[in-house]
Amino acid sequence: LSQVGEGIKVANRYQLIWTFEITKRLVIMALLCLLLIFIKKYYKLKYDKKIALFSGIGILAVCFVIIISDILPHNSESFDYTTEAEQNGLLYSWYCQYKESKMSKPEGYSIERANEILSGYTTFDDENDVNVIVVMNESLADYSLIGETIFEDPLSNIHSYDKNFYEGKLAVSVLGGGTCNTEYEFLTGNAIAFMPYGATPYLQYVVDKENSIASDMGELGYSKIAIHPYYSEEWNRTHVYNFLGFDKFVSGVDFGNAVVTNGMKATSRPSKNLISFGDGPLYVRGLISDQTSFERVVKEIKGKSFIFNVTMQNHGGYEYSGYDFINTEYVTKEGLRQLAMDSGNNRVLTMSDEELEIETAKINQYLTCTSLSDTAFKMLTDSLMESDQKTIVMMFGDHQPSLNIVEDAVKTDNYDSNMYYDVPYMLWANFDIEFDAPEYTSPNYLSVILKKNAGISLTRWDQFRLEMLEKFPVMTTNYILNN
Repeated sequence: LSQVGEGIKVANRYQLIWTFEITKRLVIMALLCLLLIFIKKYYKLKYDKKIALFSGIGILAVCFVIIISDILPHNSESFDYTTEAEQNGLLYSWYCQYKESKMSKPEGYSIERANEILSGYTTFDDENDVNVIVVMNESLADYSLIGETIFEDPLSNIHSYDKNFYEGKLAVSVLGGGTCNTEYEFLTGNAIAFMPYGATPYLQYVVDKENSIASDMGELGYSKIAIHPYYSEEWNRTHVYNFLGFDKFVSGVDFGNAVVTNGMKATSRPSKNLISFGDGPLYVRGLISDQTSFERVVKEIKGKSFIFNVTMQNHGGYEYSGYDFINTEYVTKEGLRQLAMDSGNNRVLTMSDEELEIETAKINQYLTCTSLSDTAFKMLTDSLMESDQKTIVMMFGDHQPSLNIVEDAVKTDNYDSNMYYDVPYMLWANFDIEFDAPEYTSPNYLSVILKKNAGISLTRWDQFRLEMLEKFPVMTTNYILNN
């Protein structure tokens, strides 16, 4: 229920595929409604109002007791919404979801014990005026980190850096959505692996002031700015950013034009896959582009700055067919079929030509968008190279797109479904630096990795996480890896 609003905001980017199952359920619903109308018209039901009243109160009381107690069993699988509802019924599946959403205190935990652990670390102040920029890039994936791709490199600029640059692999907990969970893990350093399965902290748990890298940077005299070129209320960011210590939030409406949906007339420049609304921002598929988002990042740098930019350009779905966007051909139907034959990918092999053509177009659209992100990142770093202010940039993907690219277009001998949860993270600086960063990690560690490489003071919480990083470099809802 808490996520319905978020789904509605991006629903226009997806195409509804009508199925027999939808038709069947609508027919059943209509028949039930007709049955109720028939009963009401031809049967005069008699009942005692007092009995009905007390019966209703009794039923409500029983339901209340069941909800606040553990009379009925519930399990963590309850967040597979569709399956649970079909197998156990809607009401019982909702009950399970409610019970499993409650945070439970770990055995042996106490505030006193936590403070005792943290008191073992010594804090010290570093005098540092390095500007810090963080980009969480929507649906950014680097499939070359997973295996050999059958398409040309859409991240050719990023892969051309040979100095003051580092790229590693990041394991996230979400796929095709749930952006705010990766965002929460980065900003707070808390791993949602320890939260109820299916939890959405931005909507459920961030209800007051909470420590974050933003609040830490504020104590060091940094300005703290969040940028997201879409609706400000999406994932409750307006309130969450305030709770996490940001001074300013730049959303879509602050870019000169209100956020638009597909179909708005524009001046087209399809050769560059960019469109301009007058003197306003550049749009890609009706979304403010990474280029425009990064230009705003540079504009907001004033003195010691910490800027957190969540992009929107690459958001699904990938069926956009406006005249203002042209897919680059990265994969072909023939190429996908050939790899499917080599790898035994039955999903692709059983597709009709029409279905495979749609699949190919989606993959090409996504990779085209990724290439535009790559170009925009190069523009960002080129701009920062001209500055005399030291700046360090971290960029990472929030999750992979909801496409089957790993199976369809990547050659790997050790395929694992967890590969769909691997995205890139990278560090770049406009000054000479040797980055010290792990090859494989998870979002809850990224902020301390960034601060350590930028030479920024580490809090006790940061130092504790550095020790955890050495022992457990990856912590997601899917798995925890230990060294």
